[in-house]
Amino acid sequence: MIDPELRKMVDENLELSRENNKLLHKLHHTVIWGRVFRVLYWVVIIGITMGAYYFIQPVIDGFQGLLGGTENIQKTSESVPNIIDLLKVF
Repeated sequence: MIDPELRKMVDENLELSRENNKLLHKLHHTVIWGRVFRVLYWVVIIGITMGAYYFIQPVIDGFQGLLGGTENIQKTSESVPNIIDLLKVF
C-alpha cells in the first residue's frame, strides 16, 4: 500500500495539475480571441480607409479639375500681351 502522506501529496499534485490545465485552456482561448479581434480591427480600419477614399475620390478629382483650370488661366494670361507691350506699339 501507499503511504497516506504520499497519497495526499499525489492527490494535491493531481488537483493542481487539473487547475493549471483549466487555466491554460482559458489562456489559449483568450489568445485566439485576441487574434481574431485584432484581425477584425485591421479589417475595419482598412475598410473605412478604402470607403473614405471611394467617397472622397470625386472631391479630389474636382480639386484637380480646378487646378487644371487655373493652369489654363495662367497660360491664357501669358498669351495676352501686357499693357507695357501695347504702349510700346503706340
